[in-house]
Amino acid sequence: MEPMPLLRRGISDAEQIVGVEPVPGAETKKFLRRKYFAVYLPCGIAAYIKSVIIPLRCNSHGSGNHVLSRAIGFKLVPQNVLLPQSIEEPIMKSGNNKTRKKKEAPDALSRRDFLKGASVAVSGSLLAGQAAAGSPPPPQSGAVVGPGAVPVTLRVNGKTQNLKLEPRVTLLDALRNKLDITGSKRVCDRATCGACTMLMDNKPVYACTVLAIEAQGHDITTIEHFSSGGKLHPVMTAFVENDAQQCGFCTPGFVMACIAFLEKNPNPSLAEVEKGLGGNLCRCGTYHGIKHAVLEAAKTMKAQKGGHAHA
Repeated sequence: MEPMPLLRRGISDAEQIVGVEPVPGAETKKFLRRKYFAVYLPCGIAAYIKSVIIPLRCNSHGSGNHVLSRAIGFKLVPQNVLLPQSIEEPIMKSGNNKTRKKKEAPDALSRRDFLKGASVAVSGSLLAGQAAAGSPPPPQSGAVVGPGAVPVTLRVNGKTQNLKLEPRVTLLDALRNKLDITGSKRVCDRATCGACTMLMDNKPVYACTVLAIEAQGHDITTIEHFSSGGKLHPVMTAFVENDAQQCGFCTPGFVMACIAFLEKNPNPSLAEVEKGLGGNLCRCGTYHGIKHAVLEAAKTMKAQKGGHAHA
């Protein structure tokens, strides 16, 4: 025989016998509320005081005791007795629900101070690079550059260009948007494909990742320089004769890379050409024609230099 269920307060005998779980009535809710405020809540407060507040009080010294007492809303006296906070030092202002803001330590580094320091460091390094490259020194040593437009002087294809650019503008955007020198193309915009290749002091660079402000004091050469006067460079002529392009979007970058490569290695092998042009990509896949164009251009340039030497 099953034992009779325990009687519950506020539930009829018939409901308890048949095992019905009724919805708590008003009397039951009243009993539970009383039990919570009379038993559970005081026990919880006492446990919190015993396990958190008193150990902190015992381990604290001097002004830390005052900070702790203001944080928990009580004053801690030397006898470890908890008293309500006095009226003269209220944590919350009367009529205002916003809590008092904690005072920051005087030596704390704020986010604004960190950003100011970082911008000064970056700008200082850029200005130091300009001075090392032979550009005119800034008006004030250590001055922050930008974020607005600043004077920038570039030497492009033998001509001096005075511009006003934001420090974040790349060399590629400065030449295309401000000087209308659009031979170099923007394709990947992350120094991967090589379509934006230019020569800086006769060395190939990805113009999409070089800041215009960093290019001051350097000699910049674009593909327009090699087609002046209606006469093409031997590399350009070899590209046409070997069908080394299709859509032509990567061609300016390849031509600039090939010219720089042949200036460094005037008599390359096929394997050296493949390795030397590994930084440029052709989505149309005309690598076969490009490699043979470079070999043909190498012979033509060698013959021209020999002819000039005999002359």
